[in-house]
Amino acid sequence: MTCQALLTDELNAWELTGALLCGRLKANDLMEEGDDNTIFVDGSREASDREIVESLMTRDSFTRQAQLVVDWLERFAVPQCGMSDDDDRLEYFADEGCAWKNTLHHFQSCADVGSAPSSYVTEQNSDAPSRERLRIHDLDREDECHLFRSVFFHLRAGQLQWTQELVADNGHFWLAAVLEGWRPYHDQNNGSIMGANSIQPTEGNLNRDLWKRACWEAASNPTSSLYERTVYGALSSNVQAMLPACTAWEEKLWTRMRAVVDVCMEQELRTATQQARSLEPLRPGYPIDCATFEDVFRELQAAVGCSEARDQKITHISQRGVVLDDAVPMVEQIHDWTTHSVGCDTGTEACSALLRTYLDMLINEGHVSLVATYAATLPATDQVAKYKQLAQAQN
Repeated sequence: MTCQALLTDELNAWELTGALLCGRLKANDLMEEGDDNTIFVDGSREASDREIVESLMTRDSFTRQAQLVVDWLERFAVPQCGMSDDDDRLEYFADEGCAWKNTLHHFQSCADVGSAPSSYVTEQNSDAPSRERLRIHDLDREDECHLFRSVFFHLRAGQLQWTQELVADNGHFWLAAVLEGWRPYHDQNNGSIMGANSIQPTEGNLNRDLWKRACWEAASNPTSSLYERTVYGALSSNVQAMLPACTAWEEKLWTRMRAVVDVCMEQELRTATQQARSLEPLRPGYPIDCATFEDVFRELQAAVGCSEARDQKITHISQRGVVLDDAVPMVEQIHDWTTHSVGCDTGTEACSALLRTYLDMLINEGHVSLVATYAATLPATDQVAKYKQLAQAQN
């Protein structure tokens, strides 16, 4: 790993520690104060699905901490190799605003000359290939694979709104709508004392259970591309559909933690929902019980095995200890790791390289007061170079 990557991993670990500790301290304060004002929904009227979920996040520390881990993993998602190329290609064709343009052109050409129907679909909607049992043009298929790959990586980074704009600009309005379907339903007019002239639009998806079932089935479709199954797997928490595309440790953790949050929400909604109709049953394979954090890391370790590099392993040990709030085993494992590293010949240059990189970060972020402390440990020539860099940054 590069010095920049090592320091970034440490920074990210401190961000995770801060987020989880703040959440735990806040939860402890609420328990000590006995503040129940925001824990339960208003029982005098019908609660919406969104209010039920918000209440769950307020009162259940486990669900809240799992969501904090998901937010952290999304905030510090590393741009994937080739993702920028996919984005550039998609944005290049975005002005046309037409999905499957090659298929459409072929169909129109055949219609103009009166030739026999081709082997391509004859309708421009997402269900056409499965309904007509025909395919789209090979070039459109390639573009769609790039699209779903980009969609997944941006979902992985928590960039939902940007992703919806991207797919809509490329003519896939149905996919933009699919990406919106996860939101729990909320009617702002329910219990309102305002007049009829002040009616507000509803929010979220009233048929979220049907949407999730459809996403689960789409994620299980063997004829779909890898990243198409992965996107629908992310929307429906179909972990098995997501794992083939998730190669990095952080991606695997994000997949499982996202499923933990979804299962907690689903259990709460199916218990407390006040919809008049019965909800659609969950598909076979959807987790019945919510996994614990220990279960998540146990499965993750079994999946990764012994293939992790040493420098990555210690980072993941610290992250695991922070999430589990279990410092003693974490310190013991770090001690063992350090003991095995004592005999390694690192040399002074490796330490100097790390310090130089850290000083670059301090200078770029404007932490002037810290520069002298760390620069003093470098060789004289490096000190001069760093102070010169600092002076240029101040001008």
